[in-house]
Amino acid sequence: MNLFLGIFNILPFHSFDGGRALSEFLLIKFTEKTAKAVLTSLSVFVTIVFSFFSVVIFFNYNKNFMLLSMSVFLILSIFSDLIKTKNCKDL
Repeated sequence: MNLFLGIFNILPFHSFDGGRALSEFLLIKFTEKTAKAVLTSLSVFVTIVFSFFSVVIFFNYNKNFMLLSMSVFLILSIFSDLIKTKNCKDL
C-alpha cells in the first residue's frame, strides 16, 4: 500500500511531488508559459491513461474502489488547475 502511494505521488501532476519536480526541471529549459502548458498536457494524458486502467481493473478484476476514487481525484484536480489557470489569465 505504501509503495503504491509513493509511486502515485511521483506522477507528473501540478499538486504532486512529481509535478513540482517536473515543473522545476521544465522551467530550466523553457519559459514559464511553455512549462505550464507541457505539465498540464502531460497531467491530462496521465489522468486519461490512469482512469482508463482503473475502470478496466474495476470491471474485470477485483472491484477496486480505491483506484476509481484516485481517478476521480485526479480528474477533479486537473479541472481545478485548469480553472485556476483560466482565472489567472483573466486578471
